[in-house]
Amino acid sequence: MLFFYYLSIHLYGIAIRLISPFNRKAKLWVDGRKNIFEKLKTEVKSNKTIWFHCSSYGEFEQGRPILDALNNDFSDHQIIITFFSPSAYENFKNKLSDFSVFYLPLDTPSNAKRFVNIVKPEFVVFVKNDIWFYYLRELFNKRIKFYYVSCLFRPSQIYFKWFAVFFRKQLNKAHHYFVQNQTSLQLLYKNKITQVSVSGDTRFDRVYQNLNNNNNIAGITDFKNGKNILLGGSTWPAEEKMLIELANSNFLDYKYIIAPHEISQKKIESLQKKLTVKSIKYSEIDGQNLSDINVLIMDNVGYLSSLYKYAKISVIGGGFGKGIHNILESAVFGAPTIFGPHYKKSKEAVDLVKREKAFSVKNLTDLQNILRELEENELIYEEVSEVNKNYIMENKGATSIIINQIKMDLGKH
Repeated sequence: MLFFYYLSIHLYGIAIRLISPFNRKAKLWVDGRKNIFEKLKTEVKSNKTIWFHCSSYGEFEQGRPILDALNNDFSDHQIIITFFSPSAYENFKNKLSDFSVFYLPLDTPSNAKRFVNIVKPEFVVFVKNDIWFYYLRELFNKRIKFYYVSCLFRPSQIYFKWFAVFFRKQLNKAHHYFVQNQTSLQLLYKNKITQVSVSGDTRFDRVYQNLNNNNNIAGITDFKNGKNILLGGSTWPAEEKMLIELANSNFLDYKYIIAPHEISQKKIESLQKKLTVKSIKYSEIDGQNLSDINVLIMDNVGYLSSLYKYAKISVIGGGFGKGIHNILESAVFGAPTIFGPHYKKSKEAVDLVKREKAFSVKNLTDLQNILRELEENELIYEEVSEVNKNYIMENKGATSIIINQIKMDLGKH
């Protein structure tokens, strides 16, 4: 089966190169990896390094508290950050001045060997479940400790299929798994992987950081102009259709901020055409009178986690598709969260719905009814807000557990 993994990796690389002239993300993926090893040789200047890997934007946000703690506690080390996805790399490449940021070369035996020989990490942190066979083999062979943090494992994942014995052998080579829940721990134990502990989810620590960072966003207070804001976060077409209908009918006299999951020019223009009230793109707010604008459309990335502080209520995207996006970013500010019916993969959504402090809707009528109830009953709103905030406080702390264990392993306690 290892042969098929090897083959699939090479075919993936070939396919990406073939479509790169016609696909922007594929082109970024290919161009970003050109001369990668020469860049590494130039920029890796310390003989004490830590390798920190995240596949995507969301996983980086999840791992950010750990990265900050490593930077503080291992200040004499150079931290090398790698990303697999273009969206994550392109967003962060110029924003992480304390670190060295690269694309991760494709997982082949030769790439893994060259990468590890250049970086020579003292230890490695992989965020969540990004498992690359040849990189793990190379690290293990060189006796370099590697950790997986904020992991979630399910029986349906490929690592636990009958034909993936070679992958399970690699899983057993990690020095430690810090998993989010007992289900993941028990699944690993069942597969004879015992170097595991339940630390919780570092996303709680990340959103708590956001709460205390006090990141104000230019123009939002002027746009708000004393009114309540209904914020659509990481929205897809189903949520956008409902928000547009609410905005066009001036429902409850809210102002609206829509932060779409997709921010292409075509998508943004399509949203604006459907609005019959005044709207503006965030990129065009400079010098504008925002007080009489009804809808603000975010046409850039990196603001959403701080935008939630301005919202009275948040509608979270993804619940009419494969699953909802992160509701913790909203909950930490106390904003009640509303989402579609497909939320069962989100533990925090399930927890808060059970407490009747987050709300699932199936259609526009459901959404309108919940909004009216929260708007007209101040006691209910305040109760929901308080439970949301307390839920974050109850579950934060994973970062300390992880960092303390790593420091103990390395004799830094």
